[in-house]
Amino acid sequence: MPLAFAPAAVPPITHVRSTMIVNSLRQLGELGLEAPYWQHLASAHRAEIREMVPQSWLPMTTVVAHYEAVDELGIADDVARRNGGKSMENLQGSYVGTLLRGLGGAGVVSPPMLLARASSMWDRMARGGAIAVFRVGPKEVRIENHGTPLGRFRYNNAAYEGYVQAGLSLVASRVAVRYLADRSGPMTSMFRVTWI
Repeated sequence: MPLAFAPAAVPPITHVRSTMIVNSLRQLGELGLEAPYWQHLASAHRAEIREMVPQSWLPMTTVVAHYEAVDELGIADDVARRNGGKSMENLQGSYVGTLLRGLGGAGVVSPPMLLARASSMWDRMARGGAIAVFRVGPKEVRIENHGTPLGRFRYNNAAYEGYVQAGLSLVASRVAVRYLADRSGPMTSMFRVTWI
């Protein structure tokens, strides 16, 4: 599933579903990190995040401020991956379940079949940007997220690994997802995904 246009022509993400941040705040509360988070969050974005409504659209500047504050908390990568897996269950679980039921009529559902629907999942969560999935081996793909500045945040990258892993674990027995730090530009994040 390549990009529909050249990478340089991908429009940047302008807005993200607030549900993503609502879910993230819930997880920070479970970790006992809500108070330090608010201390690290830039004051210009506090009211907007406190008053956001689920399923509304947040401007990317607010989402960036959120991840800047989260990175300041120093959350371990394994905890971030676990939180990403929970996010898949909370944010996209019902949607992925619907996809799997629909694809199930075609026989065995594979990771490539599920990944072929990645752009529809992207469109549910972001305005702008684009996702591409490139097959690089029999059981290996590279996921590229274009038009997003979120690849510069350690927590976001580890959480995204967990997010993708949880989704593909529904159709594969073992999935590994790793951020490709040396391959990403300032508005692109890339991940290597393998499965058996």
